[in-house]
Formats: sequence, structure tokens, C-alpha cells
Amino acid sequence: METRRRKAIETTKELADIILQATPHIKSNIHPATRVFQAVRIEVNNELKNVKQVLSDILTLIDVNGIISVISFHSLEDRIVKQFFKRESQKCRCNNIICTCEPPKIELVNKKPIQAGEIELKENPPSRSAKLRIARCIRG
Repeated sequence: METRRRKAIETTKELADIILQATPHIKSNIHPATRVFQAVRIEVNNELKNVKQVLSDILTLIDVNGIISVISFHSLEDRIVKQFFKRESQKCRCNNIICTCEPPKIELVNKKPIQAGEIELKENPPSRSAKLRIARCIRG
């Protein structure tokens, strides 16, 4: 059996072309390699773990009436922030007949995330994925 040697990938353009050839063609303005490069960056930098850690740390550092503002740039980050804000702002998180939960630590300033408007999107296209969520600390 003959073994074939593959040519080393030397540039990101070469890798992007390989990804393009290897993925199904879908109608999108975003190059398939963009998502792959983003996924690699997220994993290598432990971005999701870091978001969780920072949110946890904020609760120990923030003063009462302090504002927590988080801008997320992709759905994985936003989901973590949304779930954290929801959990920490709920009055009861247990399923006991008699609630044993601590009172909520934060209250939501805005229920829905703030997103870029039409003018912002025209002037700054990358803002299309940004979501701003805001909460206020109500208990130390």
C-alpha cells in the first residue's frame, strides 16, 4: 500500500480554501472558514470558560447599585451571559416546597439585549452580532 505525503499548509488562505472545499455549500455571506477560525480561537483561548469565571468573579467584586454591562459577540457567549443573569436575578432557584434560596443578587436593567440599530449597522457592519446585557447589583 502506497502512502501519500500531504503538502504542509503554510498560510491561512490555504487552510481557508481546504475548509471551503470540505464543507457543504450553503447560501451565506460568511466564508465557512470564518466560523472554523472563530471556533479554534474560542477553544485555544478558553473564551467560554473565561466568560463564566469573570461573571462569577464580578458578583464578589461589585458594590450594591453597581452596574454589570456585558457585550457578547457570538451566541455561545450570549447564552452564558443570559443564563447567568437569569439565574442570579431569580427570587427562587430551588424546587423545594419551602424556598431555601438566597435572595437575588442582581436585577435586570433590560430584559432583552440591546443590539445595533440600522444606522450603526451601516457605519459598523461587525456590530451586527453584538448584544449588550445590563444588570444592577442589589445585594452585596
